[in-house]
Amino acid sequence: MRQPAGPRFLPVDEPAMVRDPATTPAWHARLLEAAEGKTGPRRLFVLLHGWGLTGESLMPLARQLQAHGACWVPDLPGFGKTPMLREGAGSAEYAEALLRQPAIVEARMAGRPIVLIGHSFGARLALRAAAADPRTVSCLVLIAGAGLKRRRGPGFRARAAMLKAVGRLLRRIDHLAGTTLFAHYASRVGSADYRRAGPLRSTLVAVVNEDLGPVAARIRQPVLLLYGREDTETPPELGERFAALMPDAELVILDGLGHLDILGAGAFQCAHRILSFLQRKAPAPADDGPERGRSRC
Repeated sequence: MRQPAGPRFLPVDEPAMVRDPATTPAWHARLLEAAEGKTGPRRLFVLLHGWGLTGESLMPLARQLQAHGACWVPDLPGFGKTPMLREGAGSAEYAEALLRQPAIVEARMAGRPIVLIGHSFGARLALRAAAADPRTVSCLVLIAGAGLKRRRGPGFRARAAMLKAVGRLLRRIDHLAGTTLFAHYASRVGSADYRRAGPLRSTLVAVVNEDLGPVAARIRQPVLLLYGREDTETPPELGERFAALMPDAELVILDGLGHLDILGAGAFQCAHRILSFLQRKAPAPADDGPERGRSRC
């Protein structure tokens, strides 16, 4: 199975701005109709990609799930072909805009179970949306989920504090002298995502500084946590901490997989785990009959 490319920011030189999530236009998305018969599954899978990627990174997984429900795979705002939200928008605004998307609204009105699947950055949005609207989001799948503060040693914390202090000093000098010292400094010491973020840089800063622990603690839906054992960006210990916060969570650690190849080489394994999880929680409802609308997932 073809693996997705590594993290790659897809720049928008002059992105269209959406000032209010309530007026967010429909996002660019791929829709795979369910390969179903008359009594086939009615659920909708919503797949949310990671930072610097597009919905294409989740298509191998979507194709594995298609036989068990329709799959809606958008480009998140600021990536691919979807315009960005306001500058500096955080995960809460992304989640609000997500819940207003026509595909979500139509599924909710039809009483279809909605399964949110988020990878990395997309997992942050999935968490936010599930906590904000538990009646809409039936089940949650977090793949290499981010959103909790990493446990760092004293050496790392000391270096981070020093870098921040230098950054604040350079910002003050720039403000007083009209220089661009901070921009040069950030290009040298900032992360690869930070350097590539362009107009989304303030959003990246807002998102990576969020602690979604309190949000996760509000989740009551069934949650499946999938992590690659070789993932160094969102290591399995994050999954263990997420699982401890949510009462109906299951953690699966997949051997030999990292942060990105969990979507490529690991797509079949992820799909198998997801479908097994959903089957245990509740079989997919039929289009008609007494079980219609009664399934949680």
